[in-house]
Amino acid sequence: VWGSWSVTRAWLRHGGPDMLRLWKYHPDHGRIVFLKHGLPSRLGGRGFVHPDGFHRGPDGRVYLSSDEGVLFRMNPDSDTPEKIGKPGPHTRLSAFANGPNGKLYGAAGRDQTTMIFSYDPRTGEMIDHGSIQDADTGERPSQVHDMTLFPDGTIYAGENDHPQRASFLWEVNGVVSRK
Repeated sequence: VWGSWSVTRAWLRHGGPDMLRLWKYHPDHGRIVFLKHGLPSRLGGRGFVHPDGFHRGPDGRVYLSSDEGVLFRMNPDSDTPEKIGKPGPHTRLSAFANGPNGKLYGAAGRDQTTMIFSYDPRTGEMIDHGSIQDADTGERPSQVHDMTLFPDGTIYAGENDHPQRASFLWEVNGVVSRK
């Protein structure tokens, strides 16, 4: 099993259908291996889409997401991404955190439509936990690129790319259960 996953642009003179391929690196082998594929488009088009996030999930597997908002899990036997699904209607899915309950939590969305979802690797259940929004002001994050989950279930989400202000750190409560 290889230890690290990432993405690179294949060396092409011009952009093309295999421009966004995945690669893997294992420190014991000391070399990068370029794969012949990337993340497929949810629309089934030719070529690969931009990866948006990489995360080692609560089950030890590598999870990836596309800028189309689709969640994938790498199959270590075939080095191919397995599509899990799309947690909502949003594009972008770049932030992940592991919950104390064995679930993977993520933030998807952009342009102030960011939401929190959970995925249970044991059952395959994906739940939309709703939008991130300040109850007092109505403000919403533009997009979340990083998040962490504390043992008490509090999610801290780092906003980026807000067009009208410096990005905020959001505190999200009441989403994570111990079950």
